[in-house]
Amino acid sequence: EDDIVKLYDLTSLCQTDRDDNPYTLPVALLLYKMASNMVTGSDHDTLSKESGTIRTLLKHCLNMLDPNKFPEYYCAAAYMMSDLYIDDNVSEQSWTCDGSEVVDSESLNDDLLFENEQEFRTCTTVDIKTLIQPQQHRFKNIPDMARLGNIHG
Repeated sequence: EDDIVKLYDLTSLCQTDRDDNPYTLPVALLLYKMASNMVTGSDHDTLSKESGTIRTLLKHCLNMLDPNKFPEYYCAAAYMMSDLYIDDNVSEQSWTCDGSEVVDSESLNDDLLFENEQEFRTCTTVDIKTLIQPQQHRFKNIPDMARLGNIHG
């Protein structure tokens, strides 16, 4: 009996508003959990091949969730989605400005520098070698992410 999968027709509920649908949150969490399992259980090569599927799962999850009603779940899914696009190996240390290395990372956060110097132009470049290194998956060991896996609908 363990090999039996039960399927339910939920199409009649698709016509209703997502707030009225009792299956919205459980399905969104299922999509999130599937994406999370694919990310945490994959090496770099597999992850790069499956990134389209993971993105689709997370996109549907984000479309189903109301960010005002479920901000923690929405944020977790958005964070995982953003991590598919952002390389972990890009750091402030590899940024250059006008061909020289950035020495003071605090100057990158100084808004007054740009307000006071209207004519100051800057460009930021990233060494291409940092973009092709494997991802390090920041969210693998985050305690907040683990607590989302145990929620029952």
